[in-house]
Amino acid sequence: MFFGPHGEVCFIELKAERGRLSESQLAIKGHLEAGGHGYHCSSDYRDVVETLMGWGVLRAGISVQ
Repeated sequence: MFFGPHGEVCFIELKAERGRLSESQLAIKGHLEAGGHGYHCSSDYRDVVETLMGWGVLRAGISVQ
């Protein structure tokens, strides 16, 4: 769970490379998105960092090593 610069709540699900969301996780994802919250699921931490920057949670200019 992350808080955006304007008080929005955003959720990240970081999965193993071949990991998939379970049925209950898909239901939670739908519920969060329907409520207007940011939600992103990925197995690539670089993708997660890009998403967090896009949401304004991380400042641009952060480099991923």
